Amino acid sequence: MRNHKILPVCLLFIILFSSTSKGQVTELETFRKTLTHFVFYDRNQIDSLPKTDELTKSLTEKVKDDFRKFVLHPESKSIDNLKSQAKTNKSSYWFNNYSYFFHSLKYYFGLNPDSTLNLPVVESISFYGLYNYSHPDFILLYIERFESDNLNFAIYSYVINNTTLYFIKDIGKNKIVFERQIQTNGVPISGLYRIDANHVLLVEDDLNQSGQSALVVATQKDIWEPINAFKGMAYLTDSNNKLENKLADNRMLMKLVSTKTIGSVWGTSSIRNSYGLFYDNKSGSLCHKILTKKGGTETKTICAVWTNNMFEINDYYLGDHLDDSDIPFPSMD
Repeated sequence: MRNHKILPVCLLFIILFSSTSKGQVTELETFRKTLTHFVFYDRNQIDSLPKTDELTKSLTEKVKDDFRKFVLHPESKSIDNLKSQAKTNKSSYWFNNYSYFFHSLKYYFGLNPDSTLNLPVVESISFYGLYNYSHPDFILLYIERFESDNLNFAIYSYVINNTTLYFIKDIGKNKIVFERQIQTNGVPISGLYRIDANHVLLVEDDLNQSGQSALVVATQKDIWEPINAFKGMAYLTDSNNKLENKLADNRMLMKLVSTKTIGSVWGTSSIRNSYGLFYDNKSGSLCHKILTKKGGTETKTICAVWTNNMFEINDYYLGDHLDDSDIPFPSMD
């Protein structure tokens, strides 16, 4: 009799597990279908759908909603489950008629002396055949995992037309706690650090365009909220859309400013690893390095200690010490 009771329970578990696993594939393919529809619409390639602001907003939200469903699937913290269900020729994977490229990359983000707080793996899913507008690469999404003693989060993002939308999910609760859109065309986050019981520091990364930005979010509520946590000299855009240096006692972002020229000449990985923003857990400081003089090799570290919910630190332009002669930029001096 006992075996007869166990059998239905086992069958129910198998059915539920199978449904959950296949659901991850379903959510991914639904997202791809919605995203493909939006891309063709946005390129004016659907005659029956002329572009309007209202429809663009509606379709954009639909893409976000379907991506959110993929993010919230319990198995979506990695691509392993997807790869196990896909057909493959060892270079690409496919479900039904759609092909994907799955990649897991060891990723070192820079200068943080506590390597346990750096993300060890970035996973990506490329949508074969769906190009990122004028770029030669495919539209793709990234999954980044930050897991240590006091962190258990995954960051999900998709890139389209030089814009990235990213979600942060609490893995243990399987709940989205933060979302934000930034102008970038790559992995959006190069650091996620717990700086006290109520605050997390994010380092947003785009060294090919505008460098890096540090952002502090308050974590007391179910949905995290960005706060004004920086004071010091800041690069701000004036009425003529030009950058200028101004004192800002209460700003949301601290910026490490780069340009396309700097990124191309010096290499984005080299810049990140040599000068990028990081959090020193031992001193409780936001830091980055600079060359002591332009054209030299010696560096010094600039740090600001987290005090009274504030970092006192200036924005830094990499061109102050790295050659960027093709693109003039205001100096911090």
